[in-house]
Amino acid sequence: MSRKIIILYRLKYLSVWKMSTVGLLLVLVPLTIFLSILAFFGINTIMWDGRFLYGVEALYTGLPLGLALDFLIILFLSPLLSLNLWIYLLFFPMKIIYSES
Repeated sequence: MSRKIIILYRLKYLSVWKMSTVGLLLVLVPLTIFLSILAFFGINTIMWDGRFLYGVEALYTGLPLGLALDFLIILFLSPLLSLNLWIYLLFFPMKIIYSES
């Protein structure tokens, strides 16, 4: 088993966008599904137009709300994350160590 090192000096914006999108989707979609199930059983977790949603209505609304929330967060977060990574990599290159199996 040999270990190899990759040194990153730059990251493309699309790579940062993909990583942040997948990371947020893996967190927010299960969270909104969980909150939708809680709202289905009568807990005040999903609000739309100033009123709480319950029952099947909460199940139908929860997932699109989670996806819209993910899209809005990515829309504003990815440029900031890319800028911060670009500045960081100017001074401190990243090292990725991996081993071939």
